[in-house]
Amino acid sequence: PKFFCFFSIVVHVVVASDKHALGGMITLVNSIYHNTNASVQYHLIITAQSHDHLKVWLNEVPLKFLDFDVVVFPEEWVNHKIVAHGGREDLERPINYAQMFLPSLLPNIHNKIIYIDPDCIVQGDISELWATELQPGKIAAFSSDCSHLAKRASMFHNRFVSYLNFDNPLIHKAGLRPETCSFNTGVFVTDLGLWRHYNITEELQDWMTINFQQEVYGNREGGGGPQPLFLIVFNNKYTELDPFWNVRQLGVPTGQQYSRQFLQSAHLLHWNGRIKPWDAGAHYQYLWDKYYIGDPVREFHVIRKFKKKN
Repeated sequence: PKFFCFFSIVVHVVVASDKHALGGMITLVNSIYHNTNASVQYHLIITAQSHDHLKVWLNEVPLKFLDFDVVVFPEEWVNHKIVAHGGREDLERPINYAQMFLPSLLPNIHNKIIYIDPDCIVQGDISELWATELQPGKIAAFSSDCSHLAKRASMFHNRFVSYLNFDNPLIHKAGLRPETCSFNTGVFVTDLGLWRHYNITEELQDWMTINFQQEVYGNREGGGGPQPLFLIVFNNKYTELDPFWNVRQLGVPTGQQYSRQFLQSAHLLHWNGRIKPWDAGAHYQYLWDKYYIGDPVREFHVIRKFKKKN
């Protein structure tokens, strides 16, 4: 049993998912629960299609005892605004853009939140990530793609030039440089009070509209999704996150890159890339599987390859 201090600070964790990653959302929440004694409120942003399914899943032990806030994402906020100029089609699903609208989705939260993609698990104490301090003048904390851990993962696309179209004069006018280090938007800490003050959502939407009219991001190398938007808007506005809180590239089909010992020491594991931890052939499945709670309605399928017995 876990014992919580009723007067402790509540850690706000936000996860967004549709039916394709619903099992990932559940697994992530369970991993956070098993590795902290902090009081955590989970803000689960979901599509209307998956709302009832999630509610049933959350009634499973031990999840039923946790503090949940389930929010339906209005997909009409981004319908007819998403355009893929190449890259992965799965990044163009509307739910991927929910992170742009955090203040509207969480109107009662006015301070710090942690956002985590559903293709992650947390192995460290989430209260340590919550303790990340934003430097003066910064709005969020992201993990740099040029950190020593990112280089260890042999990340080839770690500069703005891999994500943005520098042939477009608007990119140059915004003061962006092709050699600037990119950062990963799948895990971040931000202050929603600052986000509102600096009109971040409005700025992200403006660039999304511009990209719909003319190509400014989403090339074939870096792919699409909300990451290029965040690179533009948060350029020079972020603190670097401890790289152990976003050990990524686990879903990239280039072979295993980390030792078992190293992975066990990582605070957060992130299967960004095409191969998700619930897919057949995913690397390091055993680390994700131990937190997975089976789907009571059997709509979400975890695919595993089993060796035939002789």
